[in-house]
Amino acid sequence: FSINQKVVEYFGDLNLQDAGEFSGVFLPDREKALAQWKKAVKFGRNYEREMRLLGTSGQPEWFLVKGEPFFNPEGEIDSWFCCSINIHKQRLLQMANQQDLTQHLSSAYESLDKSEKQLSSIALDQSHMVRKPVANIIGIMGLIKEELDDMVRNDMLEMLSDSVDELDEMIKRITNGIR
Repeated sequence: FSINQKVVEYFGDLNLQDAGEFSGVFLPDREKALAQWKKAVKFGRNYEREMRLLGTSGQPEWFLVKGEPFFNPEGEIDSWFCCSINIHKQRLLQMANQQDLTQHLSSAYESLDKSEKQLSSIALDQSHMVRKPVANIIGIMGLIKEELDDMVRNDMLEMLSDSVDELDEMIKRITNGIR
């Protein structure tokens, strides 16, 4: 088993006996990385995973680790070609951007919720203002149908006309407020 000199410089002397335990993988990432590796070996598939590795600094850094199996003539895995790419800075930027995006989305949801409450309040107020003249119109129309006296009927038609004008004015104010 040969190890690239860059890997030795970064990770120090690797204990190849512990390689099967993924001891160089940061502990919180180890279980999933090892489980995925075992599946890749079992099914002879490529391995690719972002994980934190522990270098000589002892601090975890993000790497993209890839492995590709090479098969012998019998179709069994003969060896693996593996590489790792340090993506620590990119991953930290990505996490910072995600956190920033999450904060912006949270703020946007709060604004939408506040706007929705305001619009509901406005709609309730407007609905009440529109219902008054509509109720007047309905009531007057009922009375006109029952009333036989022309003089009373004319008074009711005038009240009906006032209610229609009031309703028309209210609708104009509502639609002008929406624009």
